[in-house]
Amino acid sequence: MGISADAAPTHGPDGPYIDGVSDYCDRWCERCPLAGRCRLRAFELEVGDLADPADTDADRRARFWRALKTVYGVDARGDLRPADASTVDEVWEGDGSAAAIYEEAEADDWDGDAAIETPDAPTDPLAAAARELAVDLLRWLREHGEAAQIACDAAAVHPCGVAPADALDVIRWYGVQLGPKLQRAAWADARGHAKDRAGSAKVALLAAERTFGAWTVLRDVLPAALPARRPEFAAEIADFQRRLASLRAGIDRTFPAARTFVRVGFDDGTLEEELADS
Repeated sequence: MGISADAAPTHGPDGPYIDGVSDYCDRWCERCPLAGRCRLRAFELEVGDLADPADTDADRRARFWRALKTVYGVDARGDLRPADASTVDEVWEGDGSAAAIYEEAEADDWDGDAAIETPDAPTDPLAAAARELAVDLLRWLREHGEAAQIACDAAAVHPCGVAPADALDVIRWYGVQLGPKLQRAAWADARGHAKDRAGSAKVALLAAERTFGAWTVLRDVLPAALPARRPEFAAEIADFQRRLASLRAGIDRTFPAARTFVRVGFDDGTLEEELADS
């Protein structure tokens, strides 16, 4: 479900980074065993909070570019090494919060609240279904999240080896990733970017499968822990799993290259080596 990572990245251009490890990750840095070898994670830690209201626009810009130089070894708008380009693109070109704030800070009328425009793309039915699922999940968490957390904290480790509280964390984290990742896969498909299409769909596929598995843990915990809502919990969890299963099947059907896509660091044996050495 997730592994805590205590090691902080090396904040320098020549650290022991894995080039491209952040390209198709799940962005759960706090639980990633490869976080200490991720250049994007090092950059974000070096940048800090660009939304700090105590900072001026000039402070934010200066910190952004100082961090870029510290971690990537480039000055101002200098060219990145090819191996680093895709990693920093997420932050520089608009997919990361740092980029969004930086781009708005460049405008004279920046007020910190301007929306970032998204690329035009055809409506993707899978992404739309995933967004609807996320909305329903967030509504469920608002209504029952506190009670579920108490029940999960008190429950024993599930027979599958997962702590119920970890399963609830997985649902919170991955449940809202499906829509954005599937929309990105659709954008990549519309632009003919086969690698990004498959890589983004792979992350969505993993999110669907991990969330489905986490609901299985909660299915065996919540109805028993909260008997007053036993029938309701059972029905709600069954519905979430049914929709996740449908999304998983849709991803396999629409993005057939996703399941076999090899993500740098995660699917090429590096992760296993890192865990074996830890």
